[in-house]
Amino acid sequence: MQAEQRMPAVAARIEALAAYFAAVPDADVRQKAQELVTLIMELYGAGLATIVRVLQSEENGDGRGMLDALVRDELVASLLVLHDLHPDDSAARIGSALERVRAVAGAEVTLVRVSDATAHVHVRAQRRGSAHSALELRRLIEEVVQAAAPEVDCVAIDGLVEAEPPALVQLTRAPSSRRRNA
Repeated sequence: MQAEQRMPAVAARIEALAAYFAAVPDADVRQKAQELVTLIMELYGAGLATIVRVLQSEENGDGRGMLDALVRDELVASLLVLHDLHPDDSAARIGSALERVRAVAGAEVTLVRVSDATAHVHVRAQRRGSAHSALELRRLIEEVVQAAAPEVDCVAIDGLVEAEPPALVQLTRAPSSRRRNA
């Protein structure tokens, strides 16, 4: 199995271990586990910062193209965001993510602004007969925004048209034929 394919399992294991150490009754062990994680993140964050700096340098004329290619990789992009090294700001990353929503869901979705850790998104039109309900579209928008910009705490969506619930039809029992004959 390639490293990229293992990443969901690795992420799940990291979450499980973090939960395990958070529940350890010994405060010293919890603190040392947190310190270990922090130091490891600091170490590879410094390495990533060096890579980004080299790729963005004037001396490396082809570096920006390589950095752009790396940023297109979901895993690398998420690591760069985690360490505040991504070359694009929140708005640019969210805008790109919403383009994928438009392609998948067929809805006209635009980023209005990012302010106070809130992404304000507007849905102008939803394609009729789309396989995505308003609730599914809301979830999709929230997921892609959070993936593109984890620093955003809230996604405010306006213009999303909730589907009308189907009209209820009252069913009554037909009179019995025995009663009519009596």
